[in-house]
Amino acid sequence: MSLSAPVGKSAIDPARLGEFRVDEVLYEAEEPIIFTIDIGGSQRLLAHLADHGAHRWLILAPCNAKTLQGLRDGSLPVRDALTASWTWLAQMGPGAQPACVWEIDAADVPEEHWPAPGVPLLPEHEPLLTVRAIGPNIVPGDIPASVVAFVANGTRQAVKVLLDFLSDRSAEAGRPPEASRVIYDLPISRFAFGSFELSFATPRRLFAHEELGRVAELLQRGLDWAATETSEPFQASTDDEREAVLWAVLELTPPGAGPIQEMSLAGQWMTGGAKILGQRARKRVRDELRSLKTEQVVRKEGRVGEFDVDRQSFILRDTGESDLRCSFREEDYDDVVAAVMSQGHVAVVGVERGGRLYVGGIKALSSAPGS
Repeated sequence: MSLSAPVGKSAIDPARLGEFRVDEVLYEAEEPIIFTIDIGGSQRLLAHLADHGAHRWLILAPCNAKTLQGLRDGSLPVRDALTASWTWLAQMGPGAQPACVWEIDAADVPEEHWPAPGVPLLPEHEPLLTVRAIGPNIVPGDIPASVVAFVANGTRQAVKVLLDFLSDRSAEAGRPPEASRVIYDLPISRFAFGSFELSFATPRRLFAHEELGRVAELLQRGLDWAATETSEPFQASTDDEREAVLWAVLELTPPGAGPIQEMSLAGQWMTGGAKILGQRARKRVRDELRSLKTEQVVRKEGRVGEFDVDRQSFILRDTGESDLRCSFREEDYDDVVAAVMSQGHVAVVGVERGGRLYVGGIKALSSAPGS
C-alpha cells in the first residue's frame, strides 16, 4: 500500500528543514535507505526511505551523536531511533526537497513502511540469539526477577553445556586447550520488554569461529526437534552429543511452573525463522533424557587441580578413581580458588553426566580422604 498524506495531522513548513542536504548515508540498497540530513545550524535529522512509488516518502526524526553511535554499533535498532522522540513524515518534491511535511505518531504510517522492530542498521549487527519469555503475566513494569534470571542464565547455561561437550571432544582428540578462546557469557546487546526479551551478540573476545558455529548448529538441531510433534527420538552422531544437545535445549524450554508459558528463539543462529517452545517441548526433552539414564547424583572427595577460570572448570584428582573434570557455578568460585591455593582435599557434590561432574557444592575437608 502506497503512502498518502496523514489525516488530521499538523503540517510543518518545509522551510524549517533548511537546505535539506544528505549528510551521511548509513545504509543503502541501490539508493540510500537510512541516512542523515543536514538542515543547518549543526542540526541533523535521521531519515528512513519509507516509500518510493509515485512519490518518495521519508520518515524523519532528530539525530545526535549518541543516536549515530547506537546505530553504528548495533545497540540501537533503527525503528527505536526513529520513534524515540518526535517524528515527521515528508513527501518529497522536485530537486530532492520536501514538498509537504507532517508531524506524526507511529500509528499514522502503515507497518510495512517501518523498519521491522528490533532490526539493527546492518545485517552483521543482528544478534546471534534473541530469547523471549512469553506469558500473560509478563508485562512491562511488572516482570518478575525470576523471568529475567531464567532467560539470562538459561541461555548462558545452554551455550556452556555445548562448549563443554566440544571442549571435551577436542581434548580426546589431542588438541591442546585454548582457554582464552572460550567465553560462556554472550554479551547482551539489547533488552526489550514487550514480554521479556534479551538479545545476545558475538563476544568481543572472539574464539574460533568454527566452535561458535558448531554451538549454533547443535543448538538449532535440538530446538528444531523439540519444537516438532514427531515421535522419533533425537538423532546425533554420538550418545555424548545427543545428551549435551538435549541438556542445552532443556535450559531454553519454559519451566514447569511460573509465569513463562513459551520461549521464543530467533537471531542468526536460528536460520529458517524463530523457534517457539512450550511445555510440550519441555516434556519431550525430559522424556528423552530419562531414556538415556546417564545422570546420577554423586559425592566425590579429592584435590582440585588444573583450574580453568575461562571454562569455569577444574580437574578433581586423587579420588581413588580416574581424574574427573568438574564444571562449577560462579557462586562456587571463591571455594574453588581456596581449594587450589591450599591444595587441600575437598568434598564435591553434584550431578555427573557424560563423564563430567556439574558441581552443586564444594567443601574443604580437614584431612585427606582415608587418613
